[in-house]
Amino acid sequence: MTWFEGLERLVPLTVVTAIVLFVIKEVIEVVRRQQSRARKTSAIRTLLIEEMELNNWTIKSLRSTLEAIDNQMESDPQTEFYLKKDASGAFHYRYRISTGGDGGASIPHVHRKHFDAFLPELAEVDKRLFEEARKGYERIGQLEHVRSRLIAHLAEDDPDEKMHLQGFPSYALQVIDDVESQMSAFYVFCSGRPFEKIRLR
Repeated sequence: MTWFEGLERLVPLTVVTAIVLFVIKEVIEVVRRQQSRARKTSAIRTLLIEEMELNNWTIKSLRSTLEAIDNQMESDPQTEFYLKKDASGAFHYRYRISTGGDGGASIPHVHRKHFDAFLPELAEVDKRLFEEARKGYERIGQLEHVRSRLIAHLAEDDPDEKMHLQGFPSYALQVIDDVESQMSAFYVFCSGRPFEKIRLR
């Protein structure tokens, strides 16, 4: 006598069938949930990678701007720095040197909408990715702080307040180096590639 025949003597076949079907259904549901979680994690990871590539341009652009301001202050302390806002609402830093020449560059946005949207959800679907993303999110906040302070210093009309711009580049460049290092580590964690790609939009 097989174990199934023995079981059938104790429990009606309909009950055995119902139990077997229930177990199969539960196994299928567990597999389905795991696959759904894996797809969701993969999609979020892809969006975060793209957002980091956008911020890679912001990092490099802000570093270039801060270095240019620092160098210009050193070569010509009388240089006038100011902020300009174009018709689209984008900010640009501008300078006018004592001999009459001028220049400047745009100040790009910091991108964080995907981090804002998906970071809480990551805590439920992938705890390890969440912990790494949280560190990257903190650095995005620091990058946003550097950008906002730069804009505030450039927009200042009071000469005494404007003097804060003089010491700002050296501090901000250290922050940006830290931001880039941490974001690079998170990018490698997510993509397996070096943090080199730049996305403009």
